[in-house]
Amino acid sequence: MADAGPLDELDDLFSGQHGSTGGHGSAGGHGSTGQRGSVGGAAARSGRPGDVLIVMSAKGGVGKSTTSLNLAQYAAEYGPDGYRVTLIDANRGQGDVRTYLRLHNARTATIYDAARTGDPATGLLTPSDIAQFRDARWGSVDFALIPAPPSSLADPEVVTARVYADAIAYAREVSDLVVVDTQISEEHDTTNLWDRALIPLLREGAWCLSITQPIPPAVKNLIERLQWFDQIGIGPARVMSFVNMVDEGDAETADALVTRLGQVSTCLGWIPQDADVESASSLGRFVTDNPNFGPVLATALSNVTGLPGFDPSRHDEAPVGLLGRLLGRRKGR
Repeated sequence: MADAGPLDELDDLFSGQHGSTGGHGSAGGHGSTGQRGSVGGAAARSGRPGDVLIVMSAKGGVGKSTTSLNLAQYAAEYGPDGYRVTLIDANRGQGDVRTYLRLHNARTATIYDAARTGDPATGLLTPSDIAQFRDARWGSVDFALIPAPPSSLADPEVVTARVYADAIAYAREVSDLVVVDTQISEEHDTTNLWDRALIPLLREGAWCLSITQPIPPAVKNLIERLQWFDQIGIGPARVMSFVNMVDEGDAETADALVTRLGQVSTCLGWIPQDADVESASSLGRFVTDNPNFGPVLATALSNVTGLPGFDPSRHDEAPVGLLGRLLGRRKGR
């Protein structure tokens, strides 16, 4: 029998026939069980590396991780049959994706396992792995995940930028789309993750979705980062942005910010403050069908992939804040 090729190995990985066994887990536990869950057949795989969408901000608390989680779930829900999505939590020192997913008390595999073993596959949790640790009341997770290490194991000399770069490369081999949730992008990259792992990807054609709130420090920092991106050859065509959590009465300010961000990025508009999004996120639930949030997810994924399943028109009743302004719609139209 001929040796298994890369796509055969991919099918095995996602169908439960292959996986790490005996891993120590990110907190000294059992790690992944070795049962790799299915996220669909292989039909969606083209043989090329998966697309990469890097989600960033220049200030904390703007909804970056919430956006990353919902992008991954939206892509898995609305992508074609067999569309495989992996989310990587690259917020090495303060990773909170596992907390949002209600996995923080479970001794799951994380990227620390990839660093310890030298094998990126040992840090990956498939949907069936996640289901073993996540209460079914919070809904299913349809994407794979490479979690950040727990803070006690987040040694940058161990979990290096090279480990993350290798993990992203591996995820691109076994996924159609890789979403990367990042640490704050700062002028001086003390983490080395941006300079050594993420910036090279953006230069090679990865996409970026940047997020800010309508407050001066957040906007100033983000615009400075996007201007720097442009200076090093990462132009606005593949760098998207939106303004999040806009309070009632701040629409005029948000419109002005959209215009300004549009000079340094492909700006998708703004999203109003939404208590439903905050409440669902705090409970570990997804909000992919939220009328305020869903449009930005669809638009970003449509830009990255060009796939019809991410057609923003499914959100034709979107409020004026985001696609309403982007596409010229108005409430009640």
